[in-house]
Amino acid sequence: IQALAHGDEFGGARALQAVVAGLDAGTLSGTVVAVLAANPPAFQALQRVNPNPDDRLDLGESFPGHPDGFQTERIAAVLQQAVESVADYFLDLHTGGDRFVELPFVLYSLDAAIPTERYDDLARGFGIPHLWRDTARIFPSDAMATFNAFGIPSFLVEVGGGQPIDPEQVGLQADAVRSFLRKVGALPGRAATAPTYTILSGYKAVTNARGGFLTAAVKPGDRIKEGDVLGTISDLYGDPIETIRAPAGARIVLGVNTYPAWPTGGWLFEVGSGLTESPGAAPRPGLR
Repeated sequence: IQALAHGDEFGGARALQAVVAGLDAGTLSGTVVAVLAANPPAFQALQRVNPNPDDRLDLGESFPGHPDGFQTERIAAVLQQAVESVADYFLDLHTGGDRFVELPFVLYSLDAAIPTERYDDLARGFGIPHLWRDTARIFPSDAMATFNAFGIPSFLVEVGGGQPIDPEQVGLQADAVRSFLRKVGALPGRAATAPTYTILSGYKAVTNARGGFLTAAVKPGDRIKEGDVLGTISDLYGDPIETIRAPAGARIVLGVNTYPAWPTGGWLFEVGSGLTESPGAAPRPGLR
């Protein structure tokens, strides 16, 4: 289980701290390897990516890495070798960082190396009701999408973000990890199950054509359709200069930027498409 692949996503590390602190060797079946800061240079700089001007690579786009490459590629190569050598499962804990708030969801990319039915069943074991079932491998160089090709079921667990860190978000992410550990038999007890699951298959980041002050009109989890207003951009005098609308196929808001102003081309909203609803089961203890 790793956190801080992006150096400003502090909530994931706090959640992983809580999980590790609560582990009891007497009841743990197997081994949990916790990497609290997967990207030390980015974390030390309190930035999303490595600040080295000869690097500035995103660890989430750098797998399987290169042992003779830039620093981020070297980190990815070390993680790649370590996970391949010991892991039965891989979890990557993320948040929206210090300027973005994400709807809690579990992302997994289907791969022929792992039976689809097993992957779907494992994804439900987090107890998080929103599942991003990626069939297009939209992030092919992410750790999650790389390790599953080696037969290692891998998941990206996205929860919250923004500042200050929300203790409820930290608790939810920690409980989701504990639930998954129960699902795979590492911890005693039964995994949490959501009453229903919302499953999405598509994704799009929405940017702005004009720079200025951002006023969001939606929040994570809102249901939307093409053409709905996501937010507006106003100029220095406060006059609206752009209306940002939901693109074709958009059905749900996954994330919203919380920073008050952005230049042209800001990563302002994330939306999901291809929604289906699937029944779960009666909720079980273990998830807040």
